[in-house]
Amino acid sequence: TAPERTAAPAETSIAGSVWMLAGYARESGFIPLEPGHGSTAKIVLKADGTFEATSGWSVFSGTWKTGRFKSDNTASASFSPSPFRSQAGNDAAEQFEQDLIRSFRATRSIQRGPSAIRFLNASGKPVLEFLAMNPAR
Repeated sequence: TAPERTAAPAETSIAGSVWMLAGYARESGFIPLEPGHGSTAKIVLKADGTFEATSGWSVFSGTWKTGRFKSDNTASASFSPSPFRSQAGNDAAEQFEQDLIRSFRATRSIQRGPSAIRFLNASGKPVLEFLAMNPAR
């Protein structure tokens, strides 16, 4: 049987928005990206438990699962990117894509803010941060 796919409950859903990468973890630490000067990486979390993302060079997809958000606006989460063929044009871009995929796989929870989401690892440290490109009004 197919694995159960569970997205966030409708009342607290993070699905549907286009989220733009605002920071990511590297071995050297967390790298914040300033709006307008950062990456063109984006993700769309779909309510059916799938996601589509772009690194700015390559497009990839996969599945995601999250529990209900608690009062501190965190929820357990996991991401499983599918294999993809990199379209990165140089070593730095390829390294960025590897860091991005590694961060998705390391995600164990999500912290939700008014117009941002942070993906946290098992230690509770941020590995990815995204800003809503079309925040709800």
